[in-house]
Amino acid sequence: MNTISNSGRDGVSNVFAAALWTLDGSFEVAATGAVGVNLHQGAGQNLYTAIVRWYDNDRLAPVFIRPPFYAFVLFKQAVRGNSTMLPNRVAWGEVDGIKVWPLWGEPEKELRVVVINKRPLDAVDVILRVSKNSGYGGATVTRLVSSLERPLESRGPEISYGGITYGIGGVRGGSNVTEHVKRGTSEGKLAWRIYMPMGSAALVVIPRLG
Repeated sequence: MNTISNSGRDGVSNVFAAALWTLDGSFEVAATGAVGVNLHQGAGQNLYTAIVRWYDNDRLAPVFIRPPFYAFVLFKQAVRGNSTMLPNRVAWGEVDGIKVWPLWGEPEKELRVVVINKRPLDAVDVILRVSKNSGYGGATVTRLVSSLERPLESRGPEISYGGITYGIGGVRGGSNVTEHVKRGTSEGKLAWRIYMPMGSAALVVIPRLG
């Protein structure tokens, strides 16, 4: 997937919106039962390429990272090669632009839920419920965000996943940042209220107790 003629489009293929599309699209493929997804990178210089290598005076310049690379990192951490996708039901009224992808990690005994808010201007509270009244603890939230006022237009430096950025040469910057959300109840079920900024995604990890 991700192949497009004429190297993609500036302001579409190389911005943060493409990262959220990459993340959601990869889960859409996984939901069909596919065992993998191949994202086209072209010659490494196309606008949709996540890892870019340029030639400067016939010498290969250091790599730099475009927004879709962050989707690769989040997807890998969520799936880990050993997860089972779970059915889900989006239960609130207006759902345009909101996606929820729950997984079960058997070795770790934990729920891993990817939440995506593709809305460009609206933050939302997403309530995750499970059909249990006990057995799970608080949630750890790792966010994929941009600090721009219009996050979907970000091109790279403002983007971070869990507080980590990737600069020239793929060098990691920043420091790890996660949030803890206490469990609660909603409609007689265990529930976690996850705040989702506009144009963002998050990996929510909920361990099973005992």
